[in-house]
Amino acid sequence: MSDLTRILSDYLFRPEVFWPEDGYFHSRNRQKIGAARKKLKLKNDRDLETVVLPWLEKRARTGAASLFILSTGASGCHFFGSLLSSRADYQMIGEVYFPPDLLEQAEGLDVEERHILLDAVSALPTAKARRDADVIPVNIMHLRPDSPIQLLREELPGSRFVGLIRNPYDIAISRAFRKQAYRKATNPNRSDTEYAAMQARVVRRFFSMFGAEEWDRVVRYESLIEAPLQIANDMLDALGLPSGGLSLAQLEMDNHNRAARPDILPDIGDIFHDILSEKAALWDYAPSRDLPFQRGAEPGIWRPMQAELLRQANIRLARKKGRLKVLSSQSPFDPEALDFDALDAVTDGKTDTWKLYFWALGWLYLLPYLEEPGRDQAWIFGQLLDRTAAWCRDRDQAPDRFWDDHATAYRLATIIDLAQRLSDSEEIRSRADQLARIVPAHLEMLQSFMASDKWAGNNHGVFHAMSAINAALHSEHAASHAVPPAEMVERGLAHLDHVLRSIVDPGTGISREQSFQYHIWGLNLLKDVERFLAENDLAISFAIAACREKMLAFGAYMMVGKETVPAIGDTNYRNGYRIQNLRKLARPIDLGDVPPPSELGVGGRQGAFSGLVGPDQGFTVMRRHKAKAPGRDSLAVFTHFPRRQSHGHFDALSVWFTRRGVPALIESGGPYNYGVPERFHYFIAPVAHNCLLVDDHVYKGGAQLLRQARDKRGCVAHAATLDNHGIRHDRIVHLSDPDRIAIYDRIESIDRAEHDLRLLFHLPPETPVEMSPASDGASIALEEDTRLRIAESGDRLSVKLADGDPPGWVTRRQGNKEAAPVIVAQARCAALTVVTIMDSRGGGEADGTDDPLFAGDLDMETGGLFDVEETAEQLLDRVSALRHL
Repeated sequence: MSDLTRILSDYLFRPEVFWPEDGYFHSRNRQKIGAARKKLKLKNDRDLETVVLPWLEKRARTGAASLFILSTGASGCHFFGSLLSSRADYQMIGEVYFPPDLLEQAEGLDVEERHILLDAVSALPTAKARRDADVIPVNIMHLRPDSPIQLLREELPGSRFVGLIRNPYDIAISRAFRKQAYRKATNPNRSDTEYAAMQARVVRRFFSMFGAEEWDRVVRYESLIEAPLQIANDMLDALGLPSGGLSLAQLEMDNHNRAARPDILPDIGDIFHDILSEKAALWDYAPSRDLPFQRGAEPGIWRPMQAELLRQANIRLARKKGRLKVLSSQSPFDPEALDFDALDAVTDGKTDTWKLYFWALGWLYLLPYLEEPGRDQAWIFGQLLDRTAAWCRDRDQAPDRFWDDHATAYRLATIIDLAQRLSDSEEIRSRADQLARIVPAHLEMLQSFMASDKWAGNNHGVFHAMSAINAALHSEHAASHAVPPAEMVERGLAHLDHVLRSIVDPGTGISREQSFQYHIWGLNLLKDVERFLAENDLAISFAIAACREKMLAFGAYMMVGKETVPAIGDTNYRNGYRIQNLRKLARPIDLGDVPPPSELGVGGRQGAFSGLVGPDQGFTVMRRHKAKAPGRDSLAVFTHFPRRQSHGHFDALSVWFTRRGVPALIESGGPYNYGVPERFHYFIAPVAHNCLLVDDHVYKGGAQLLRQARDKRGCVAHAATLDNHGIRHDRIVHLSDPDRIAIYDRIESIDRAEHDLRLLFHLPPETPVEMSPASDGASIALEEDTRLRIAESGDRLSVKLADGDPPGWVTRRQGNKEAAPVIVAQARCAALTVVTIMDSRGGGEADGTDDPLFAGDLDMETGGLFDVEETAEQLLDRVSALRHL
C-alpha cells in the first residue's frame, strides 16, 4: 500500500486518527467523513483503490476545480452554497475541514499525490465518484488558521477562494443569540455577557484573518441577499467558472434561521461596539439597527457624515499618514497642524466644498483612528465647541462657509451626537454653557433656511428638516430656542414632507432635481429618512416606501447597453450605474420585467415600443425593446423642463439617444469641479447640451410638452419653448424602427427679426466624424452602419464641427474633462425648419446628393407637423409616413 493510499485509508475508515478529541468540532468532522463514506458505499481498502483513487487521479490530471466559500458562522454561507448547488456542476459539501495532521503528512508526497490527497477532502463528500462526473465541490468551511489558504492555493491550483463577509455586528448577534443549540453544546455555563463578548472576539479575529488573505473574490452577504442570482453569476464569471442556470426555486430568499430576533440589552451593545467598531469601520459597516447602546449616542440620532467618513480607505489614511478627509473626494489635511486661533487660514486655498465639509465637523469621527494622536477627540472637539459658541454670539466673525446651509445642518447633528458619545469626558461636561448657546443658534439658522424659497426643490431642505427635528428630540438645549421642541418637530415634519414632494414626484418616481446622480442619491436619502423616522417613532404623509419602488422602476427603465444611464444633469458621462446600484437600495429588479413606471400620457408597452412621460418633471423617455437582447435596446430621452430645479443642467428641448445600447447623442455630463469657471460656462450651460442657442444667450425659461403618442410603429413627442430670447422653438422627436431617431425643429422669430441660431449635437469622445463635402450635411460613424444627417428647408444652414479647443468636453468624474466632437448646425435668419435623423447608413451616396433628405424643399414635408390642432395620434401618423426622409 502506497503512502497516499494509507493516508486516505486512515482518513476514510479511521477518522479518529485525524480528529481524535471528544469535543464538538472534532466529533462533527468524524461524522461528516462517515457520512461521505456511507454515500460512496465504501467498505474497505479495495473499494478505495478501485472506486475512489481512479476518480481522484483523473481530477488531478485535469486540474479539476474546487470552490471554497470561506467565512465565519452566521455569514450566509449555507444559503450561498445551496444557491450554487442549484446548478448541476456544483455541489455544496457543507463545512469540511483539513486536519492539521493530514496537511503535515501531505508534505512527504509528490505533487500529484498531494493534489489527490487534499482534493479528496472536498471532493469525496460530493459522493459522485461512482458516476465519474465533473463536479465542483463547494466547501463552505470557516476561515481558520489551521487551514492556510496559501497552502491550499498552491496544492490545488485549479481551485478558487472566495471570501464571504457580513456586517460584523449582525454576525455577533446571530452567533451569540440565535444559535442556541451550538451554545448549549459548547458553552452552556457562560452568562449572556460573557458569551456575547467571546463571540464578538471570534468575529474580530475572523476579520483580522480575512484582511490578511488574498481573495479571488469578496462577496458581501447583504448584496447576495438583495440580488442572489446576479451576485452569484457575476462571481462565477469573474472566477472563470460555469455560470448561469442557477435557480431560487428551492431556496428561501432570507437567512434560513427563523428564530425570533432576541432582545439585546444595551450593555451588550456597548461590548459589541467596543470589540467590533474598528473592524466594522474598515469594511464600511455601521452598527445594526437591532443593537442598542447603553452609553454613547442613541440609535435615533441622525449622523449624516459618519458612514461617509468611516470608510476603509479613510481609516487607512488616518493610520498610515496621520491625515484626515473632510469628504472622500476632497484633499486630506493634517489635524495635528490645526491652528485653532487661525482656522480660517488653514482652509485658505481649498475649494469651497472643502471648507463647507470641514465646518460640518464630520471629520472628527476619524480622530480615534490616528495611530498616535497628539490631541484626543474630546480635546479637539472641546476647542471647536469654544469657537463655535463664539461664532454663534457674533456670526460675522465666523470663517468662510461656516454658516453654509449644508455645514450648519450637518454640524448641529455632529455636535449633538459627539456631545453624547463623549459625555464621560470632562472636556465635554465642562462645556454645557457653550452647548446651550450653540444649539438654539443653529436652530434659528435652520428655521431661516426652511422659510427661504432658495431651497425649494432641493434635497438640502431634507437636511434642514432632519437636523432641526434631530436637535429637538435629542438635545436638552433645544428647549432654549424660541420655538418649543414639540413645535419644532411638528414644523420639521411638515417641511420634510413638503421638500420630498418637491424633489421627487411620488406618482412617477422621477427626480425633479434633473440628475440621475441625484436620483441614486435620492434613493439613499429616502432610505435614511425612513430609518430616521422609524427609529424616532415619527411619520409623514409622503409614502416613502412606495415612492422608492417607483424610483427604482424608473432607474431600471433608464438603463440600457451595459446597464448604464444617460448623463442627465450632475451625472458622469457614461456612468457605470448598473442594476446592482439599484438593488443595493431595495428589492431585486429584473430589467426584463420592469414596466414603465407611469401611466401618464404614454404609459404601458405596445409591441416593441414603450414610453414614459412626466410632464411636470420635464421628461419624455422612449424605448425600443429587443426581447432577445435587452442590452441592445435603443433609448431616446427628450427634456422639456418647465423650470430649472437645483442640481439640474438647464437644457430646454435637449435630446439624448442611445442606439442599440451604444451612446450616440450625449450630454457632456458632470459634475465638474465646484466653484470653477468651466462648470458654469460649459458643463451646466446650454452649450453642453443638444439644444438651441439663440445669439449665444443662456436660456433660463421653461419648456412645455404639447403632445405625445405611442403605438407599434414608434413613439413621438412634441414640446416647445414659447419665448427663448425672442424665439419660439418647436421640437418633435420620433423614435421608430430600425432604431431610428428623427428630430424636427421649427424655429421662428416672434418679432421677425433675424437671430444667430445654433443647433448643437454632442457625440461620444471616441466617435470618428466624417463630414459630407458635397452638401452641408454630416456623415458620422458611431457604429459600422450608423449616420447622422441634418438638412433644412432652404440653403442658409451651415453644418460643421465645432472649432473650439477642444470642440466639446465630457466629464467622467469630478475634475475630469475630455475632448469630444460637437456638430453645429448654424444659420442667421428669422425662421428655420430643420430635420435631423440618426439611423442606419443607406439611401443615397455618402455625400448626400441622392439622399431625399438633401434633395429639396422640406416645407411640404414637415410644415404640418407643428400644427398643434392635430391630435397626438395624427402627429404619429404623419411622422411615421415620413420614412423616406
